[in-house]
Amino acid sequence: MDRKHRALIFDLDGTLWDTREPVIRIWNDVFEEEGYGRPLTFPLLTSLMGKPMNAFGEAIFPDLEDDLRNRLVRQAEQQENTRLLETGKDCLYPDTADTLRKLSCDHWIGIASNCQEGYIETFLEVSKLGDVVDSFISNGETGLDKDENLRILMERNGLHFALYIGDTSGDRLSARKAGIPFIWCRYGFGNEVTPDGIDDLSQLPYVLTE
Repeated sequence: MDRKHRALIFDLDGTLWDTREPVIRIWNDVFEEEGYGRPLTFPLLTSLMGKPMNAFGEAIFPDLEDDLRNRLVRQAEQQENTRLLETGKDCLYPDTADTLRKLSCDHWIGIASNCQEGYIETFLEVSKLGDVVDSFISNGETGLDKDENLRILMERNGLHFALYIGDTSGDRLSARKAGIPFIWCRYGFGNEVTPDGIDDLSQLPYVLTE
């Protein structure tokens, strides 16, 4: 069977890895160097995970002018993409690499995330999964909401059906708007997203055969 008839699209943060600890350090290093202290906290970052990148600047610096806020966030994003190349391997969930390699034998694999441009490429570099992931799309690339990006990713690759795997209610809503089924990762950042879900990624191959 053509792998494209069994397409899986994954969210990234909270689904395939968790970069919160290094991201807090990296972003706060940038902000401190620019004279704005270390305003990014673990609870604040967790509340922002899965949202488009413009939401980050608005939450961290609500009183700054848009141009300055956007400049600071862009600097932080660039540093994040670079520095995670060194530390990002430690952020992978234990079953990510093995599970995606196993699934790629008979499934088409994609990634759709609300991250900045270059972040997915960093993930693929540190995880050594560049040969496994067939295509990807981000909010940073298109500036669009995730449901629109899901549709674009499917159209680009000639997919007529796909499953979206993610961890938040925003992921579930995006899948519904895009007209595709959703599988919830309980171990991620969302709470009570659906009645059922998987407790770790290694369960996914078994769920797909049910």
